Amino acid sequence: MRLSGFFITILFACIVIIVPCQAASPDIQISQQVPETIAGYISTDGTFILFQSEKMGPEILVYTAEGILSEKIPLSTETSKLDALAISGGRIYYSEYRSSEPAYWRNETVYEFSLTTGKKRTIYATTAPQQRITRIASDGDHVVLRTGSNEQFIILHTLSNNSNRLIFTSRDSIHDLDISGDHIVWGCERGDREPGREIHVYTISTGTDYIIPESKSDKTYGTVDISGNRVTWTMALHAPYWEEDGKYHGMRGSDIRIIDLDTNITQSVEKNEGYSKSFISGKNVVYMKRPASDSNEIVPATIRYYNVLTGTASDLKNHVLNIDDFKGDLVIWDGEPRLSFFATTLNGTLPTDVSSEITQSTTPIPSVVPQKSSTPDSPVDPVVIVSALMCGVAGYALLKKSE
Repeated sequence: MRLSGFFITILFACIVIIVPCQAASPDIQISQQVPETIAGYISTDGTFILFQSEKMGPEILVYTAEGILSEKIPLSTETSKLDALAISGGRIYYSEYRSSEPAYWRNETVYEFSLTTGKKRTIYATTAPQQRITRIASDGDHVVLRTGSNEQFIILHTLSNNSNRLIFTSRDSIHDLDISGDHIVWGCERGDREPGREIHVYTISTGTDYIIPESKSDKTYGTVDISGNRVTWTMALHAPYWEEDGKYHGMRGSDIRIIDLDTNITQSVEKNEGYSKSFISGKNVVYMKRPASDSNEIVPATIRYYNVLTGTASDLKNHVLNIDDFKGDLVIWDGEPRLSFFATTLNGTLPTDVSSEITQSTTPIPSVVPQKSSTPDSPVDPVVIVSALMCGVAGYALLKKSE
C-alpha cells in the first residue's frame, strides 16, 4: 500500500503539471510544396484564409481555419494575375489584370466572389491605362480601393447601389488602407508638405476626414489598421536623419500606438528597436517584437498581443518571420520553412466552418496537408517531466512525515 501511495502521488503531480502543457492549441501549418521560396497574397476574415501566388497557378486557394483546402477560384485567364486580395463576410474581392497585355495599356478589374452562392461579378474597372488597384479593404456594404498610377487615389464602392466615389487624393502614394463599419483609415504623406506622414480617419456617413494629430510626424511609417472605434498605427523610435558626410539613416524601431475614436485618447502600447506593423481586431492588437537590425534581412522574432481592456501584453509565438493578417482571433503568419504559412488563435480555439454554406469545388483538390507546427510553444519536455517527478517525491515525503 505504501508503494501504491507513492505512485498515486507521482501520478497526481504529472496530471497537474504535464496535462496543461499538452492542452496548448497547435499551430496549423499550410505547406505549399513548391521548390522555392513562395510569395503571394494572403488574407483572412477570421474564418477563412485566402492564398494566391503566381507559382501556384492562376487561381485563389480558400482554406478553412483548420488548414483544409475547401475551394479553388480560377482567375479569368491563364495569363491573369492579381494586384490585391481581401475577404470579408464570406465575400472575396480581388483586382485582376492580364499579364499578356502591354503594361502601358493594361487595365484592371475588381471582382467579388461569394463563397455562399459561388457567383462572381464585376464591381469596379479602371477607366484608363496604368491605373492599378493595389489595395482592397471591405466591410459590410462598402469596399475601398487604393488606385491610380502612383497609388494616390481612394475610391469608395457601395455594394447596395453599385456606386463608386472618389473620397481622397494624396499628393504622393497612400501607404496603407483599411475599413471598419463607418470608418475608413489610411496613411499617406503629410498634406502640409512638412516632412513625415499622417494617419487619416474618414467617416462614411458624414463625409468628414479627420487627421490624428499625434500621427503628423517624421516618425510615422504610414501603416494603419482599424477595428470598431479603435485605430492602431506604428511610429518609429528614431526619426530619420542625415550625417554630415551625406549618409542617410531612415526611421528605426517601433512605437505601437492605439487611439480610441470615441474619446480621442491615444496610448503607446509597447516600444522596441525593430520594426513592426500592428494589427487590431476587437479588443486585441498583435505586432512583432523584433531585435534591432542594421540590415534589411528579416530575422525571426516574437508575436506579441495586447489586450486593450486589461492593458496587458503577452507573447503568442516565437521564431516568426512576419505577420500576414489578423481577424477575429486568427493570426496568420509565416516562418520556417518559407514555403508555408501558419494560423494560430489567441484563444486556443479554431473557428468552425459552416460547410453547408460553401460551394465546394468540383475539381479534385491536390494533397495539401495541414500539419501541426514542429515547434509548439508548450512542449512536454524533459524539464517538465523531471519537475513533475520531483513534486511527486516531495509530496510523498510530506505524507510520510505526517504519518
